[in-house]
Amino acid sequence: MTLLRDRDLAHAFDHASRTYDRLTGLNPGYRADLLRSARRLRLPGDGAGLHLLDLGCGTGASTRALLRAAPRARITAVDASAGMLRRALAKPWPDSVRFLHLSAEELTTAGE
Repeated sequence: MTLLRDRDLAHAFDHASRTYDRLTGLNPGYRADLLRSARRLRLPGDGAGLHLLDLGCGTGASTRALLRAAPRARITAVDASAGMLRRALAKPWPDSVRFLHLSAEELTTAGE
């Protein structure tokens, strides 16, 4: 068995990003499950005053679920795949959402 290095995994997701939204759209319940999980957080006041981290945000489906569950929160969405982030950034987002191209390990040193 060969383990993928972080950059290899990010590259694999870069490649998959072209069809990722279509693939997840074909999965019955995928987006509903994300929204249900976000709502289970039971964030008070629609997220007012909160800053949420969406680590491994991909094309933004989980970010959208967090935004729907907590529309007044600030959300920082992070992914190591540039391709996934390009797809996410091509969608409309409010000013309260920002995206960062970082790995989880890099995030700890980015001052977030």
